[in-house]
Amino acid sequence: MVALSHKAKQYGWFALKVFILSVAFIYIYRKVVLQDIASWGIMVDAVRTKSFGYLFLFLGITIANWFFEIKKWQTITTVIKKISFAEAAKQSLAALTVSLATPNRIGDYGAKVFYFEKQHRKKIVLLNFVSNAFQLLTTIIFGIAGLFLVFPKLRIDLPEYKIILGFLILVLVTFAAYFFRKKEWFIKGFTIKNVWNYFKNISFSIKLETFSYSIIRYLLFSSQFYFLLQFFGANISFLETIPFITSMYLVVSILPMFILFDVIVKGSIAVWLLSIININETVVLTTVFTMWLLNFILPAILGGFYVIKFKKV
Repeated sequence: MVALSHKAKQYGWFALKVFILSVAFIYIYRKVVLQDIASWGIMVDAVRTKSFGYLFLFLGITIANWFFEIKKWQTITTVIKKISFAEAAKQSLAALTVSLATPNRIGDYGAKVFYFEKQHRKKIVLLNFVSNAFQLLTTIIFGIAGLFLVFPKLRIDLPEYKIILGFLILVLVTFAAYFFRKKEWFIKGFTIKNVWNYFKNISFSIKLETFSYSIIRYLLFSSQFYFLLQFFGANISFLETIPFITSMYLVVSILPMFILFDVIVKGSIAVWLLSIININETVVLTTVFTMWLLNFILPAILGGFYVIKFKKV
């Protein structure tokens, strides 16, 4: 009877793996097949006419981007136990594959916990939250700096009452966070106060290293976005363009969305912002799509291998 129960669990895990991979790869297939034909045309023309050095540059940035993402995860998990770079890569890439079709990549949290013993899983969720919070903080810092430079050029006519309303909402959210700081979230024991106390107890060196990797990653993929714009035909200077790119990432990062619509939302915001400096809409959409292919889809395909090989701890 025990053996039969174990067998049933094995079949259950296998079925779950197949389901996850099916959802992920159907999503990838549909997005690639349904991509605007004009974008494919620009990509093919650029590859045929430009130096192959560009392709090595883009692939190199993608590898470096994920190298530092994996190092970030390897660093933050030392709070619980030391894991090898290979183990951190396996966890990070498999979690990316699982998270593809979940809101705001929430599946990333659920996937990583199963690589650790049961008594550590709540702490792993917290550490993953801290790691992502550092990345978000980096996006906010660079994004606000970019917005200061971009805002005078934005064609936005905001009535005074909307600015006041926005300020009041921000104040209310701050008070609500303070009032509910001791209230548990969806998981028992998770309160704002507990999370903050846990964060304070993480050593400064680990926090600094994690934050440093977040900054390096941000500089890598922001630069990659600019180089892709140039590769696809945009004739713009780096200093003129980078504030619009950082502003785009800021706006996108604070919008709750399904990863399913991530490319669409990023594309719409990027087109709106970069049209101000007269960058062709198709060039922008092609750049967003290529960023998605390089930084999500290629790693997710590799992550699919780790999902299949996954064994629950």
